[in-house]
Amino acid sequence: MNIELHLIQNFAPSNLNRSDTGTPKECEFGGVRRARVSS
Repeated sequence: MNIELHLIQNFAPSNLNRSDTGTPKECEFGGVRRARVSS
């Protein structure tokens, strides 16, 4: 049996992590730029 889970979670509007240049990480989701949390 193989079970896979994919979750999208909402977070408060804060900078959870930053890139090596100090800017908040972002990605496009639903046609809008949003903050991205990397693992």
